[in-house]
Formats: sequence, C-alpha cells, structure tokens
Amino acid sequence: YTAYDTEDTLGEVFPALVGASFNYKASTRSYASLTLLQALSLKGGTDLAGAMEILLRAGTAALLNASFHMEMHGTVEGYYPYTPAEIIALVNTQITSGDRASILALAYELDGYNNGDHYIEWWWEPGEFLP
Repeated sequence: YTAYDTEDTLGEVFPALVGASFNYKASTRSYASLTLLQALSLKGGTDLAGAMEILLRAGTAALLNASFHMEMHGTVEGYYPYTPAEIIALVNTQITSGDRASILALAYELDGYNNGDHYIEWWWEPGEFLP
C-alpha cells in the first residue's frame, strides 16, 4: 500500500513536468500525462529526453518504495534513504535543470537504492534500532 495510485499521473506527482518542453517519444503526449504505472516502463535513450525517461522510471520506483515504507512504518528511517517529499523535490529539481549528467546521476543513485546496490537494513522491524 502507498499514498500513490498507479493511475496517478506524473504531472500530479512531479509538477515540474507540467509545461516541460519535451514530450513522450517525440509525440504530442507530454510526460506529465503518463501514469505512474506507465513511467515504470520508460526505456530511456541517449538524448536529454532519454535521460529524463531514466530519471522518471527510477524516481517513480523510488517514490513508491519510500511511500510504502512511510505508510507501513510511519517512517523511512532504516528502510529507505529518502522520504517521498525529498524524492519529489530531488526529481523536480533535475527536471528543471536540463543537465543530462546531473539527471542521470540522480537516476543512478535512486536506481541503486531501488535495486539494493546500497546497504539498507531491510530486516529491521519498526521501532528496532541497530546496536
């Protein structure tokens, strides 16, 4: 369970996408109109829009992971390195940056957390602290 629904749009979650100057697959459909579920299938590419797709995929997964832990445990501490609000702020900042390298750097970081490349104490029980 999370505070977000897979049918929520990216524009509802990441407001910086509303009015962004690039569109999904060079069509007239904006990234803001895609659902969170559709964002998890974005493929990426070698240009700025491709980097944005990679970030939107990783950012959406990060948001869902963090919000799950927030809803289940009341905190992300010990479960995920960022709160949902922090993820939204980080992704929105990169959406407006237009800097492909920094967009990919954040996407890589979030992807690492999403896929367990960083050590996170997933076995912690709520309220349990490490010695």
